[in-house]
Amino acid sequence: GYGLHPLVREFLAMQLEEQEEAGEWRSAFVEAMRAVADQFLSFTMTVSQVAEVAPLIVHLEEVVGFDAAQFSEATSSICTRFTLLYYAQGLFGLAEEWGERSLDISEAQLGPDHPSTATSLNNLAVFYYGQDRLGDSEKYMARALSIRLQALGQDHPYTQGSIQGLTTIITAAVNQGRTAELSDHPLTQAILQQLQQPNPDPSLPDIANENPH
Repeated sequence: GYGLHPLVREFLAMQLEEQEEAGEWRSAFVEAMRAVADQFLSFTMTVSQVAEVAPLIVHLEEVVGFDAAQFSEATSSICTRFTLLYYAQGLFGLAEEWGERSLDISEAQLGPDHPSTATSLNNLAVFYYGQDRLGDSEKYMARALSIRLQALGQDHPYTQGSIQGLTTIITAAVNQGRTAELSDHPLTQAILQQLQQPNPDPSLPDIANENPH
């Protein structure tokens, strides 16, 4: 099976701590496990397929705990895989938990303005939108867009995706009479103002100048 006995985990951890190259070994191991997660975990998996890889899921959860002190980008990616997997299975509490964990790791390891942090924010925004939590969705998507505008530029496909995502969220809030749930983020307010014009421009808004950074 894929499980590691607690005593084995403890022994491996002690061995790694005693090696000068422990950091390199740890990174290589976690990167390898990220590749495994990318290969075997998918948001399109059926319940029976998830059951088949249950031992692997337990192992990957152990990897996240094993690497917790390092907060590696690979660990964040594994958390994201769990988010997508559990969301597809309708296990929304677990999906949110792993999504937040991915964001925490990205912010701690890479910083609050890193593109990978924006990816974690974007994923959580999509999750909350699917839960009809428009206020939470907008908050996370606005942050993701702000980072991507600064780091990648407005014309980057990821930035365009966040622009469209934020526009979709705000449009839903307008159509449902729920704009009071939206934040006062400059990017949100710029799009909201455009949408509330008598004849709103159907194209994606040019909001680069609204970036608060």
